[in-house]
Amino acid sequence: SSIRINPLLFRMRQRDKGIICVIQSFPMLFDKTSDMTVKIILQMIKYQLGLVGAKGVGLHRRINILIDEAASVVFPGIADFFNKAGGLDGSMYVFTQSFADWEQALGEKEAAKVMDNINTQVRMRMNDIKSCEIVAKEFGTVKKVTQNVIFEGEGSRFMSMENEEWLISPDAVRKLPVGRAAVKSESNFYVVDLPYYSGAKAKIILEEYLEDNSFAIADFYSELMEVENAEGKS
Repeated sequence: SSIRINPLLFRMRQRDKGIICVIQSFPMLFDKTSDMTVKIILQMIKYQLGLVGAKGVGLHRRINILIDEAASVVFPGIADFFNKAGGLDGSMYVFTQSFADWEQALGEKEAAKVMDNINTQVRMRMNDIKSCEIVAKEFGTVKKVTQNVIFEGEGSRFMSMENEEWLISPDAVRKLPVGRAAVKSESNFYVVDLPYYSGAKAKIILEEYLEDNSFAIADFYSELMEVENAEGKS
């Protein structure tokens, strides 16, 4: 008999070693398989964080989850993950193109629920006016008093008016230049210039890793295609 150990969960529990795990599910190549893979990985991490809540004992280090093109991999029910992860030693970082992507993937109500549970939001230039208006509304308005002196004949009169103005207007969001973003962090709002980082210099030598582990990338693709085709026929 043999005992199988989940290497990700095993490393998460170790005191002296951390882990950086990069998962590329290729959703444009393997739609259904990618969806299944992401659900399995997130449910696995959700289970680990659930143990923290059940036992009342935190992890040795925080779990940081970064999801690029998040709208293509999220699924209904993930809002609860956003809601509870922060208090259980987990942090979610998600990147997407627009609010419309979230609404299409999750539905309007669940997408709004996800956004309600994101404490820090960084918004760069958007083309869709509806998305720009959402950002402007989140920043809110400020009351400004304007004062004018009007001269009439030999006399004059003083006028004072109170108006509400956008902290950042929808048009200003649409015209944000490259490298500038509107940032909402809890109850604070900022317009910031982002630092520039050049491309990474490191190289990941995948071929050697696969050779050492007797695992061919061609076989991996063929297995995924078999699963994808089988699901398509069912």
